[in-house]
Amino acid sequence: MRVPPEEASYPRHNWLPGVIPADARRFRVFDGKLGETLVAGGAELVQFEPEVELGTTDTLADDAPYVVIAINHLPPEGGSRWMRAGRRATRSLQVRVRAERARRNLRARSYPMTSVVLWEWEQAVRLPHLRSSSKSQWRERFPLEALVIGSRRGRCPTVLDASLTQAGDQIGARLDCGWPLATQASLVAIAEEGVLRVAIGPAGQHLGHQRDALMALKASSPPPEIAHLIPDWLADGTTGLAQWSLEQRMPGSPAPFELPPRLFEECIDFLVALSSLGDNSAPTTSPARDAEVIARNRDGERAQALRRLGRDVETTLAGAPRVFAHGDFWSRNLLIENGRLAGVVDWDHGGPGKLPFLDLLQLRLNMVRAGTHQFFGPALVEYLLPWAWDGGDDDSRAYAKRLGIEVDADQLEAFVIAYWLDRIGHELGSYADRVERPVWMQQNVDFVLEAIADAGILDRSGASAAS
Repeated sequence: MRVPPEEASYPRHNWLPGVIPADARRFRVFDGKLGETLVAGGAELVQFEPEVELGTTDTLADDAPYVVIAINHLPPEGGSRWMRAGRRATRSLQVRVRAERARRNLRARSYPMTSVVLWEWEQAVRLPHLRSSSKSQWRERFPLEALVIGSRRGRCPTVLDASLTQAGDQIGARLDCGWPLATQASLVAIAEEGVLRVAIGPAGQHLGHQRDALMALKASSPPPEIAHLIPDWLADGTTGLAQWSLEQRMPGSPAPFELPPRLFEECIDFLVALSSLGDNSAPTTSPARDAEVIARNRDGERAQALRRLGRDVETTLAGAPRVFAHGDFWSRNLLIENGRLAGVVDWDHGGPGKLPFLDLLQLRLNMVRAGTHQFFGPALVEYLLPWAWDGGDDDSRAYAKRLGIEVDADQLEAFVIAYWLDRIGHELGSYADRVERPVWMQQNVDFVLEAIADAGILDRSGASAAS
């Protein structure tokens, strides 16, 4: 098992701002990873006289005025759709039973105020003092995680509460939000006046990356067809252990996974117009560097093959122009209104100096995955590589022509591999849990590398290296 990079964050810690008191600094923690996240935010880990204890009913010492018990029953990854649904329903019920048992235990330990907060990664954190944010989908009715809170101080203002107040003060408005969403990068609260993102520890880097991307876009004087789709950066600051940012709330609702032709064409128009913005004179991404990040998490021949492949792809695409890219361009980050593109959000992997085609490939592949429910790796092997070997399609050729470049099947293959390296390198470098998920690593790294080897691409890389 590899050790995640220190700057990587644990997405399943992003509930913290919604639960811990805003003024808390001294914590007793029995989960080492959770402790690292808190320390990175400026917390002090103590054994005696904690303000907050994060643990289990078996480890609680009953001396902290505020306690949080985290309960999860995450199923193994993979399996058929029906198998996953059955596991989810069963284990969600088990989580609720365990949470209620823990809540009663806290009441017996003289914690007069107790509550259960159901949540899950990429779902709402169902905080009892906030309103329901939206009608839940089937999957969201069966959350697999819960937080059991006990307090001897009544309901304490949380880091999220304080961040909402501070952000509202900066823009002169009161921010009223529903249940926040625990995303990969932060806790996200949506109000009419703006979108607040709150992060503790390494997750704060995502807020900085998004700010830099949006600021670079605004500084480049984007044309109207781009400017009205990009959120304005409104404010940012720190509250307790957390960093927060506030951006404009864009109109519209999330786009469907399968984009209709007209909306897909609008997305292409957006990517072409976006590509020329910012300072693209110097590369800011590198297939070789991405391959190195992945190789650090693989041994022996696989690591060597990854490094060789990264260098070869970088050489093949050395003459490609660099563009301003979104970095995670797919339906979940697209908002539509009256069937038209109304906003593009979540820019924390965006910026200038990136390779072309990566945003287009992200959009294409996730439209495929919406129907197949595959892991990223198998979908890339089964769809994108054959697509590249066939020379792409009319959309890719039109996109290349509008960028003023010509691409053949070999170059498209290199762009697909560069896209794979970029996505996996970013995930491993940004999210500490990826390397700890063996199924994720096998499906998204090993499976693809084996397919590339079977196709003879690694042999060509070896020949290039030898020459």
